[in-house]
Amino acid sequence: MKRPAPPSRRDALAGARGCDQTAGMFEDTTPEATARYLRWLRETPPAQKLERMARLVADGRALARAGLRARHPRADDAEIEVRLAALLYGREAASLLGPVPADAVGPVDVRLP
Repeated sequence: MKRPAPPSRRDALAGARGCDQTAGMFEDTTPEATARYLRWLRETPPAQKLERMARLVADGRALARAGLRARHPRADDAEIEVRLAALLYGREAASLLGPVPADAVGPVDVRLP
């Protein structure tokens, strides 16, 4: 039995509501993966999407904390939280949690190589 041809990128995106908002989002993704993702978006209840987003945010923060711990092995938990707040929200906001170390990097201070 011959397998059906995979959907074209245009066909995959045409099935999305508001597909004009997805223009350029899937340039590095196969049409099959795009179609599967868009189907998941349509079929998944909002509460489940929110749970997944919350897990992703928590995982991202855990990775950021791990990176901060690796760069500052002598920092205690409170300092790590201040450094995380500085990274995410800026030094001024982080100062609400405690003293901000002089070398703490804020979102506008990050320089990519």
